[in-house]
Amino acid sequence: MRASPAGASPTTQAKQQALQDHILALVQRRRLAGVAVTMGVGKTLLGLRDRARVLAESQPLEATVTPFLVAAPTTAILDSWPQEVRKFGLRLKV
Repeated sequence: MRASPAGASPTTQAKQQALQDHILALVQRRRLAGVAVTMGVGKTLLGLRDRARVLAESQPLEATVTPFLVAAPTTAILDSWPQEVRKFGLRLKV
């Protein structure tokens, strides 16, 4: 799931990955959580990684997954997210 934005140094990439891991650890196992992060942290990847984790942890026989809300511009979800899922090799259907 690691990939760097164009021009990102290995140090910047490592810091970004560490911050994403920290944020995901904070919101894990909470019913409700909100996170405000600045530009360039990888909010799309952060959201996709969290959804992949939730889906991976769900029971294989569960017919449904708990609904969730994403507040984002429509173009981000319809255009960018499927590309990001493929780019980072996540197992999500978008």
